[in-house]
Amino acid sequence: MYEVWSNPASWTTQQWMAVCIMGFVILAIVVMIYRLLAIVNMSKKQKYTPNLRRLRKSAPTSAEQTSEESDESQ
Repeated sequence: MYEVWSNPASWTTQQWMAVCIMGFVILAIVVMIYRLLAIVNMSKKQKYTPNLRRLRKSAPTSAEQTSEESDESQ
């Protein structure tokens, strides 16, 4: 068995295909595990809570001024 693995030049096309398919399957499994772990870690993080503060009393914007002026003229 070791001689077969140590000398890939003697492999047939079917053996090459089997090794390539197994490599692809192993790679896909590793990527899926990585993605699942990333999702689990993301779900464990504390949710973002915005810093809500009271609205500042400031001068109204130009859009608010024009709407107030049109209300007064009616």
